[in-house]
Amino acid sequence: MNRWVAAALVVACASVAHPARGDDKVPVWLGIQYSTQGAVGIPVGHVYEGSAASEAGLVPGDEILEINGVRTPPGTDLRPIITPMKVGEKVKLKVLHNGKLATLDAIMLPRADGEIVQRRLVGKPAPEMSITRASDGAQIDLAAMKGKVAVLAFFPPSCDTCASIVSALGPWAQAHDRDPVLVLGATPIGEVAGLKAFLTRNPIVVPVGAMPETNPNEDSPFFADPHAEAVTFVVIDGKGVVRLASILTPDSTDELDDVCVAAERALKQLKRR
Repeated sequence: MNRWVAAALVVACASVAHPARGDDKVPVWLGIQYSTQGAVGIPVGHVYEGSAASEAGLVPGDEILEINGVRTPPGTDLRPIITPMKVGEKVKLKVLHNGKLATLDAIMLPRADGEIVQRRLVGKPAPEMSITRASDGAQIDLAAMKGKVAVLAFFPPSCDTCASIVSALGPWAQAHDRDPVLVLGATPIGEVAGLKAFLTRNPIVVPVGAMPETNPNEDSPFFADPHAEAVTFVVIDGKGVVRLASILTPDSTDELDDVCVAAERALKQLKRR
């Protein structure tokens, strides 16, 4: 788990760089991963292509000193500053670049969470992470798991509404209970005891496991926004490679069909081996 905080904004078409008007309902991100441990400001670790930060000229290694006149000393969480902004809003960034002060003008763009997790995960080996299954305490190592198709549903521990989204996997899991398939929900709730308490309040029909608890200021590959009420579905093929990563919210469960289709395809490929 790295120490960079995700504050990423990625757009489907990089050419859409200057929205005409703001929208209160569309979330925005600056488009960077950053650390809170800077020398004088907030160090930029990664800049996403096509993001507000990229269009403004922000580069890895810069330190953000101010956003719209709000100072950002080491330890600052940028999310409370960025979250209230609107699509199309103009933002002034004061940064330290190569030891010199610079002022950059950014225009906020809509956040595309699904594309963020796709770029992080799809086509790559499953991240190294152990999940402790609540039902029997078994340790599921994502990176070492081979010979099975995994359909995983990652959700934040604060999301009670996510229980029904994860449970939507139940019928598919039941239909494939004799196949080499692992279906598992997972949340960074820390200890199994805490997960069981969560499940008492929010029953889920598929097995669920506890991931190592994450610092709220750290980036996780499975969450574009660790505070969003959404579930990241991931399909891992029999070789341990991520084939699909998709974010579903309570009003988008119809898109679960895409997850099941990707799992079926991976299962067919596994059986042909």
